[in-house]
Amino acid sequence: MQNQKNKTGRYRKLIKGYKSAAICLSLMIIFITGCFPNDPGNTNNNTDYTGIKTVLFIGHSYTFWNDMPFMFQQMTIDAGEDTVIAASTYTDGGASLMRFWNYDYSREELLRIILQGNFDYVFMQGIIIEGDDIGKYAKLFAEEIDVTGARKVLYLPWTVEGSSEYQETINAGYYAVADSIDAIVAPVGIGWHRSISENPQIDLYDYDRSHPSEAGSYFAACVFYSVLYNKSPEGLPSDISYFGRRLINLAPEVASELQRVAWETVQEMNSKK
Repeated sequence: MQNQKNKTGRYRKLIKGYKSAAICLSLMIIFITGCFPNDPGNTNNNTDYTGIKTVLFIGHSYTFWNDMPFMFQQMTIDAGEDTVIAASTYTDGGASLMRFWNYDYSREELLRIILQGNFDYVFMQGIIIEGDDIGKYAKLFAEEIDVTGARKVLYLPWTVEGSSEYQETINAGYYAVADSIDAIVAPVGIGWHRSISENPQIDLYDYDRSHPSEAGSYFAACVFYSVLYNKSPEGLPSDISYFGRRLINLAPEVASELQRVAWETVQEMNSKK
């Protein structure tokens, strides 16, 4: 029992460090609407799409780090998909679903965005050590999302480096909540540790060993692609720009491995349903 307490204390200390590394002020809420494929900011010539899937990402810095939602959006555009992603985000550094709900201003603003945004998917990501965050508060938001008809997706995160023993607990918690609110799970954290095991030379962590590196954000985007399109991301671009700014430029062989692990992880988790 004492050993477990020591582990928990160490993990909370690591999470505290991760929160302090967040780049947004604690009360700064960011809502950004992504450009559509034919907007001036888009540098790709794919305008042959026939549909758009609108996606709202709710979360903290694991979501907005490296502009990951727009990396995902541009990935679908560059791939020449018939139906592409138009991403929007509502994020705050170190935020939890509990905080978004309990602050009157953020709750009212976020619920207005959910109800009026006409989204096809709403991704939710919470703080992994707050017991009620993905339980109680995901359910509260889910009730509001259900009114709109959008599909709910839980963005399952990874643990900070050195705390992988907690990943199984996180996995179980997210899947249990997903079952209770009829949500899809994007198993990023599960694939994250699988990738590290199979490809230790690919560093998914940023300098603080908590947030994602560019490769880590790319991996998350590959998981999202696998989940929403139900097909392998293998062969997708490894060099992605957005509004003329390069978001990522991975070596093709690195991107290929991340794409493979993302798809195999999603397939494996789907087979367990």
